[in-house]
Amino acid sequence: MAVSLRADSDHRLGPQLRTGMRQEPRSELAGESGDSVPAFFLREAMASPWAAGFDHDALLQAAGIEPSLLDSEDAEVTADQFGQFWRTYADATNDEFFGQDVRGLPRGSFILMCHTVLTSPTLERAMMRLLRFYRVLLSDFDVELVRDGDIAEVVLREKGPARSAFAYSIFFVVFLGVSHWLIDRRIPLLSIDFRSTRPAGAHNYQRLLGENLSFDRPETRIRFNAAFLAMRPMRNEAQMETFRRDSPQSLMAQYRSRDSVSARVWSELRRTSPEEWPGFEDLASRLYTTASTLRRRLEAEGTSYQRIKDEVRRERAIQQLRRNEKSNADIAEELGFGDPSTFYRAFRKWTGATPNAFRRPVRAVT
Repeated sequence: MAVSLRADSDHRLGPQLRTGMRQEPRSELAGESGDSVPAFFLREAMASPWAAGFDHDALLQAAGIEPSLLDSEDAEVTADQFGQFWRTYADATNDEFFGQDVRGLPRGSFILMCHTVLTSPTLERAMMRLLRFYRVLLSDFDVELVRDGDIAEVVLREKGPARSAFAYSIFFVVFLGVSHWLIDRRIPLLSIDFRSTRPAGAHNYQRLLGENLSFDRPETRIRFNAAFLAMRPMRNEAQMETFRRDSPQSLMAQYRSRDSVSARVWSELRRTSPEEWPGFEDLASRLYTTASTLRRRLEAEGTSYQRIKDEVRRERAIQQLRRNEKSNADIAEELGFGDPSTFYRAFRKWTGATPNAFRRPVRAVT
């Protein structure tokens, strides 16, 4: 279904687009119901020069996003909404890279990329194929996988001045998203360096990629434990079709393997209210292991018991806020916080936004 979204066209088409687009069923790889994306990234995407000739409101409405939502600095959209916006943008511009390269990534590049790496014998070979794919299609980037002892680096070199933090983020979101999916593990990043100067809203990029993010660096690169390179991909054609269907929304959410220890901890916590959550020793016993082994395995997966508890609280908080049926004080009590101000500070730390920014419709509830 081809629909023009240029600024000089008739754009009373938002509902028609949403009705006409085929909605695929979600799978286990899609983002959880509580996953959300800062509307900040929508503004960054539409700041691209390539987006200048398009009706931004129509792009948003086609993705089921109310344009006025972008007026709020703290606003959030669901991962599904951002994914639909990404697809709509790609359809309108024939570019899956938000105009961040002169040549861009034509529509269909992502699925071709997945086919390219599916039969790779190791993650290292898959990453090399991914980067070769990028070098063929992109004009402005030269990317390389470098191994130095126990540390692996993906270095992004470019000509001319530094690009935006958004351009680097989108590149790594796709690259890492495919890599995580191939080995069914999230790769903890030891550090993330961007050539760009520290932008407004830098916390959004840390939330997307990791806390160890630095700006104004000589080169753009990520570093991680080289041991991951030896892991064998474990995917097949049927799983790739599911992954393709759930992308790009799943790329913007934190990857969580359903077979990992952290996923089992998630499952334990989701079944009960926070006041009934076990201590760490009791949790290890429930999982038929020792506390030291559980701690070591969680660290290997780049997480901790406290972090998972915060993520489950965050998910439940967002679900409650989107229903807009309870006050912040009631939600704080339900999640085990001593008072609403503690909940408010924790929520700002988790999301970079206020609790009320997640309410639908967005309105203050006390």
